Amino acid sequence: MIPRPCAYASFLYPFRLVFCMGQQDVYDLLKKYKSKWLNAREIANLLDASFNTVVGNLKRLRKAGIVVFKKAYQVVEPAGRRIVYLYRYKK
Repeated sequence: MIPRPCAYASFLYPFRLVFCMGQQDVYDLLKKYKSKWLNAREIANLLDASFNTVVGNLKRLRKAGIVVFKKAYQVVEPAGRRIVYLYRYKK
């Protein structure tokens, strides 16, 4: 997968090459691993992207009905509970 440079990358970081990750990148990765259920953290690690960016893109894909998702488990942390979702390519 070839990363795409951001439109604002040269403005924010003039001496550093910065790449943006979009919904298409997440969709392509899920398409590559068609039979596997992946959580957002695994997707972020495979794409070498920010966890928050991946979660935002998955949220948009989920609302559009492009990916299949299911509730996997709850994690109880000192800050509170959070639900972990698993995602898969929609056939």
